[in-house]
Amino acid sequence: MEKNWSYKIPDGPHAGKVLWSGRYCCVAAFVFRRIEGIWTILANKRGPGTPDFQGCWNAVCGFLEANESAEQCCSREVFEETGYEIKPERFLQVFTHTDPETSNNANVTIRHLAIFFEHELGSRQTPDGGEDQEVDAVSWIAIDEIDNYKWAFNHERIIKDLFYNYIYPLTEYSPLSPGDYFILGNRKWLQKNPLVKKILKTKVLGTFELYD
Repeated sequence: MEKNWSYKIPDGPHAGKVLWSGRYCCVAAFVFRRIEGIWTILANKRGPGTPDFQGCWNAVCGFLEANESAEQCCSREVFEETGYEIKPERFLQVFTHTDPETSNNANVTIRHLAIFFEHELGSRQTPDGGEDQEVDAVSWIAIDEIDNYKWAFNHERIIKDLFYNYIYPLTEYSPLSPGDYFILGNRKWLQKNPLVKKILKTKVLGTFELYD
């Protein structure tokens, strides 16, 4: 069984100190947006500067840095990879993946969801701070066109799971069932996302109550 390992810093201001290395922590930011009535996912095509899955598409993802929360990391990575500015509080943590057998390079991944409606999100700016040649293209991909793209990290399955569990119940095509409690169950997140709260109230909330 593999264990964490230690190494000594050879030079610099911290020379001689012993560090322990183990699994790395990543975030994945699944940003959904309704554009002219069509639900889409924000994705980027991996460029030649990436270490793997070059030419494939993925939802925004990256490594957590020492001075930031997972939500701050989502915000930073989205801007670096796509040029869109999204505040950290717009991201809702929905799942943490820890299984080393199915994780890419055994990374721990914290997955987040963000929802935007129509023209709520601002225009795209020039990305800044990412790795050289990390991103080849950026696109809002329609959910019903996901299978026409080649994806990294099994993101096509995760996108569908998130959409049909958390986004689909918000649409006029599906009534809300008791099992769709998660998006109703986080009062603080709803309060920070008034457009989501408004749509829930007018379309599907009915007699459902928000859980603390």
